[in-house]
Amino acid sequence: MLVAGLDVWKGGGVAVVVSDGAADRVAAYASLEDYIVQAADVVVIGIDIPLLLPTQPPRRADGEARAALGPRRSSVFSAPP
Repeated sequence: MLVAGLDVWKGGGVAVVVSDGAADRVAAYASLEDYIVQAADVVVIGIDIPLLLPTQPPRRADGEARAALGPRRSSVFSAPP
């Protein structure tokens, strides 16, 4: 099964596709729509973008995600207000 992780920014983004725990390919794209068209064989796409941006930190969702991840909690970044 192919799984993609996307990191999106204002001018485009980058995707890493993983198959059976190993990197399969890396792709840059101009827009999320462009990537989705290219990723017809990908089963799951995870997008690294904050949801429900806070008016002031900390977000409850960030704290709950850190607690759920335990030793990997440092991979959750707080969204800026």
